[in-house]
Amino acid sequence: MKENEQHKVSIIMPTCNRAELIMTSVNSILHQTYQNWELLIMDDGSTDDTAQIIQSVDDPRIVYHRLEHCGSPGRLKNEGLRLCSGTLIAFNDSDDLWHPDKLRKQVNALESNPDAGFCVANGYNFRDNPALPLNFVYPRKEGFRSGNLFLACFQSELAAFTQALVFKKSCLDKTGYFDEERIHDRTFIVSLAFHYAGLIIYEPLFFRRLHDHNFSKTKWQKDYRYERALIESYKTHLPNKIYKNSLFKLYVQWGETYAKHQYKSLAAKSYFKAWRFNPLSLAPLKKIGKLILRSH
Repeated sequence: MKENEQHKVSIIMPTCNRAELIMTSVNSILHQTYQNWELLIMDDGSTDDTAQIIQSVDDPRIVYHRLEHCGSPGRLKNEGLRLCSGTLIAFNDSDDLWHPDKLRKQVNALESNPDAGFCVANGYNFRDNPALPLNFVYPRKEGFRSGNLFLACFQSELAAFTQALVFKKSCLDKTGYFDEERIHDRTFIVSLAFHYAGLIIYEPLFFRRLHDHNFSKTKWQKDYRYERALIESYKTHLPNKIYKNSLFKLYVQWGETYAKHQYKSLAAKSYFKAWRFNPLSLAPLKKIGKLILRSH
């Protein structure tokens, strides 16, 4: 083993019926310049050829686990966490890709900053060609940030993508496991930032595929409700201005999503709730006005 690869990274990959995409994601792990890893593929009862595809890969670091279908990404991640043997934990979705240096750069960052419990990286969305970015997670493309990132979670400065994350397994002592009822992973990442210092690498190191079957796209209503509950759960730890601004932005986004799906009355209610958290902003009222004009 190379001297600078003493930390084993356990990579957990939830999947369900992604036979046409999963090997592209697995190959992006096989091609990592940091090679001390294990990959636990947690299959949520796939009915396609996922099992045969993965079992045909001749690499003892890749272990396939088939579970009964549950529809809970959190449960799949938790099962992987219970089985993994690494001192560091990472995740990748079975339709997303990693830069070849992702693990090496994040492991090195954690080694250089021993007080940090976790590290996230920049990345971008793509649709068909991973070489053609659609939009980046962070506008900044180089450098890093370190320290207490808790408030950054509520100021749109720390994104909640587990594909971007590497953290110390020991952090689970305080964060606990994933909430299996929640759709997104933001609750877990906010908990990491609440309990531990963190790092952001602004170089794009993961690439998130957009398509018509993205889990988050089909469950957006619950997603917003969980975000409201998350903000409320940390209310006493947030400055009042950040608390109100977080809810303001949430309800604006909620309204925009309702409007996109043609739920105009629900969109108007969400915009009005946003305005109540920031009465000095005319943006929600203007959006309500546009909804009224479009309905005539």
